Amino acid sequence: MQGLADMAFTKEMRFLRWMGRLRNKLKAMMTFVDYLTKAMNEPSLFFNKIDNQKPVSMNNLHYLKVALMSKLHMSKEQAMDTPFGEAIFDMAAIGESEGACGFVTDAHAEAGEAARRQWERKQKETTDNGQRN
Repeated sequence: MQGLADMAFTKEMRFLRWMGRLRNKLKAMMTFVDYLTKAMNEPSLFFNKIDNQKPVSMNNLHYLKVALMSKLHMSKEQAMDTPFGEAIFDMAAIGESEGACGFVTDAHAEAGEAARRQWERKQKETTDNGQRN
């Protein structure tokens, strides 16, 4: 349904008609099958499948509901009626306030990296007795 809403399906159908005019029907059919395959894949957001780790039994949406209820003291109905984007930002705010995660821009990350390099350089300058050269 998302493909119909964002016009991706219409674009693909135009592409298929264009490919049909070139008589490359095999490529047109493969493109259509690829489009349907991508459209039918479930979002990984709903499942806790992490590479090289043991999967957990609770899916992310259930965890999101439980966390909203316990951390923000929402009722079950309020947690379920919260828009998904708002719930994600609420969880990010909770995580950041508890120190479980942090958000930085590229500029902040580069400044932190520069500070780390400078600290390492000063550590190399320190001699065994703690004096600088």
